[in-house]
Amino acid sequence: MSDTTEARVLAQRQRLAWAVTTVALLVFGVGLSGTAWAANALYRSAGVEETVRLQVYGGTVLVRGARTAGWAGAPPDSLLSVGDHVRADATAQALLRLFDGSTVRLFGGSEVRIEGMTRRRFVAGPDVLQLSVLRGQVHIGVAPVADRIRDLAVPTARGRVRLEEGSYGIREDNGVLELKVQERGQAVVTQGGESVVVPPDHRLEIPPSGGLLGVHPALTELLFNGFFDQGLLGWETGNDPPESQDVLGEVRLESDSDGIKVRFLRRGSQDSHDETYIEQALRANISDFSQLRLKVRFRIASHKLGGGGYQGSEYPILLRVDYAYAGGEDYRVFGFYTQNNPQNNRVNRTDNGRQVTPNEWIDFELVDLLGWDPRPVVITRVRLSASGWDFDSAVEEVSLSGL
Repeated sequence: MSDTTEARVLAQRQRLAWAVTTVALLVFGVGLSGTAWAANALYRSAGVEETVRLQVYGGTVLVRGARTAGWAGAPPDSLLSVGDHVRADATAQALLRLFDGSTVRLFGGSEVRIEGMTRRRFVAGPDVLQLSVLRGQVHIGVAPVADRIRDLAVPTARGRVRLEEGSYGIREDNGVLELKVQERGQAVVTQGGESVVVPPDHRLEIPPSGGLLGVHPALTELLFNGFFDQGLLGWETGNDPPESQDVLGEVRLESDSDGIKVRFLRRGSQDSHDETYIEQALRANISDFSQLRLKVRFRIASHKLGGGGYQGSEYPILLRVDYAYAGGEDYRVFGFYTQNNPQNNRVNRTDNGRQVTPNEWIDFELVDLLGWDPRPVVITRVRLSASGWDFDSAVEEVSLSGL
């Protein structure tokens, strides 16, 4: 072999050796990078599953484990895991304490499921906290976080509700989820590719299908058909039995230049008692309301029995609110009259009564119902009535609303 041929072969062998070495170095580098990437991904995603502390404050609270089919009574203080269900009966209240300091208060008739409780082990987050509201009403207080990243969310049928630090009321009713952002906080609702931001003091209804409904001020009306523009739909009418076989009062729906009104009318009685009423039964849980206001617009044309009658309870317009509190039931009444002329040489009692001008529309409003003692938890009934002997009065509007 000539020197030229030997030199050419040697050069080829050297090029092949360098190519093999280069490929080996590239493979090693890729492998090292992949290992480093995998290690970094594992480092960032590594997390520990946390528990949730359940505290029972009254009534019956049931728990169903992720791997069990039956329900069991919950002790006053216990730990729950991902997949567990919690259900409160109609009179119960319970509190879930999450690992980040946030809380979930369950009101009567509510049920939730713990979907995820993961704390990142090595990095600041995102920590994942997820709970489904299956039915009823809950209040979620999202605690502040300092140096960590958090994803606290409520899954929905087709999306989720992400909650920032703040205070929230969530109610699930027949598949519709109502979200109320209270005095602080902000929620981002995503459903079907659509996202909506709900600011403080606003609410949003999330249907199980279709687009999101509009964001509205958080004021919630608890009464149905309070302007009577749908007649007496939603209202029950009747008379409490009179003391004798006397004429009964009437409930009339009338419309004139003043608008639609409900008129209470009784004429030609024999000065015996009768109460003519309209009422609406409710099961309105107001535990997480920060304000509750009551408003009625009425007019009194005349009434024969002065003041509130012999016992201070018979008025031509009487407004009654029944409610339940933590330890039982109570009610409040507000009576109105235009005259208390002496009868049998005495004037009648006016307990819980206020005198107003006859034949004028009166706007009466209370804004401090949550200040009642004991504090209302559930509004159970609102009744408007006229009682006494002969009377002629009317109601044009009644509203019970809160934030």
